[in-house]
Amino acid sequence: MGSKIYVGGLPYSTAEQELADLFGQHGA
Repeated sequence: MGSKIYVGGLPYSTAEQELADLFGQHGA
C-alpha cells in the first residue's frame, strides 16, 4: 500500500495502525 488511504476521515499514516490490525486477521 503506497497510496494515501482515508478511512473515517483519518489519513493513512494513522489508519495504517487500524488497518494492520484488521487486515492482520484477514491475512490481507
